[in-house]
Amino acid sequence: MVRSGGQSAWVLLDLDGTVLDYDRAEQEAVLGTLAGVGLPASPLAHLGEVLIISDEVGAAKPAAAIFEAALSALGEPDPRAVTMVGDSLSADIAGGRAVGLPTVWVAPSQQPDPTDPALRPDRRIVAIGELPGLLRA
Repeated sequence: MVRSGGQSAWVLLDLDGTVLDYDRAEQEAVLGTLAGVGLPASPLAHLGEVLIISDEVGAAKPAAAIFEAALSALGEPDPRAVTMVGDSLSADIAGGRAVGLPTVWVAPSQQPDPTDPALRPDRRIVAIGELPGLLRA
């Protein structure tokens, strides 16, 4: 989770496949751009200000408990002020929506939009590099 300078006070960022697949130069460029909207740009910025580990919580996404643990660690902000960004419709988007978080799905352009309302993200981006611009909006 990292603090944002845009509309959301916080961003929950799932990093399992989307960000870590970029080469180091691309990662640094994204982190540098995120710093421009108020996000930290250190080599460890991708770990954010709070790290939530499912084994420690005893629950994994999409369970509400993992999102509630994240909100608790952030000081109980209004869920509408926290954006869930992830690449999994069933874990990141459905889980975030279930607890009232705005959601951003990072998905390849050829992947069709979901038809199930529980899986429908609020916003969609094709690459993580689009995130800073979306957060500035």
